[in-house]
Amino acid sequence: MTILLLILAGLGVVVGALSAGRTLRQARGVPRNVLQVMSLVVALLCVSVGLTVLYFAWRMKGPPDDLRGKPLPAMHYLLEDGEHSTAEWHGRPVLLNLWASWCEPCRTELRMLSGLKTDVAIVALSDEEDQTVRSFLASGGYGGLRAGRITRGAPGIALRPVTVAVDRKGIVREARIGALDVSAVEAMLASIR
Repeated sequence: MTILLLILAGLGVVVGALSAGRTLRQARGVPRNVLQVMSLVVALLCVSVGLTVLYFAWRMKGPPDDLRGKPLPAMHYLLEDGEHSTAEWHGRPVLLNLWASWCEPCRTELRMLSGLKTDVAIVALSDEEDQTVRSFLASGGYGGLRAGRITRGAPGIALRPVTVAVDRKGIVREARIGALDVSAVEAMLASIR
């Protein structure tokens, strides 16, 4: 996916620059300095679009890959039964799901996770405001899921949903961006059992 976005960004810059150059060469009666300024503006626009696409491609690939094989960053989170910390997870595997109320794939994934029968703890967290999280969870379909909101120490991943498999030692074994199906979740669970 990242490679495809990089190729598209590069093609966009080249096509934009070529089309601007052709258009500007065809312009008659326009002073040369105006053509030079217009060429510079078009080139800068193409470069900024390319850099924006590269940034989002990096964000899609970077952070979850950066977590693998490392300890999960410490987080504090609030559930219905009070404040908790990821330090409590030591000695047991946990599947962490990061979600957002505005994310439609998150809704589907949370319902699937809430119906999953497993011996691994599943914790679903959002970094949104308390009232937003409470309203979302009260909207239904998420019973039995340990879900709440992050109060301190969010892992710095902007995209949602993200699912992270943490082993008994607190090491991230797997991290994936995007909605997962049952078989993908089962494979993640197998990696930390």
